[in-house]
Amino acid sequence: MSQDDDKASETIKAYKGFDENLKCRDFQYAVGQTYEHEGEVEVCNSGFHSCENPLDVFRYYEPGMSRFALVEASGQISRETNGDSKISSAVLTIK
Repeated sequence: MSQDDDKASETIKAYKGFDENLKCRDFQYAVGQTYEHEGEVEVCNSGFHSCENPLDVFRYYEPGMSRFALVEASGQISRETNGDSKISSAVLTIK
């Protein structure tokens, strides 16, 4: 379940995990790039996912086998409500 945040101007500093090639779910990312999702944003279903707490990223990506980046999430934001800091956003910049 998620809770949407309609503050379109909000920018959240978060953390994202990837495989060793900077891929997440077959989507290729690059450092310094900004990505925009078209359509509805819902955590665990659509949009670009990241975690506000860096330790939560380890639930999705194993530390010794993955790469991690600081990201900026903005646009429409959907938040996990089960105690995890996972979010989904319409816009994601890989720092």
